[in-house]
Amino acid sequence: MNMANETILLVDDEEEIIAFIQDALELEGYRVLTAGNGRDALIQSKQTASGIRLKADGFNGASKLPSSR
Repeated sequence: MNMANETILLVDDEEEIIAFIQDALELEGYRVLTAGNGRDALIQSKQTASGIRLKADGFNGASKLPSSR
């Protein structure tokens, strides 16, 4: 899979965590968008032309967010 075509929306309220994970993902060739909370994540996902798949650890984020399709 060509990672250059993959976009990840990274959401966390701690900037240090976002910076650490973003650096690692970008080194692997991913395009990384970031948001500090769920509201900003929804805005980012609506402004992004490419599809974003939701993966949430610790809670079922798919049940909390309206479909962005």
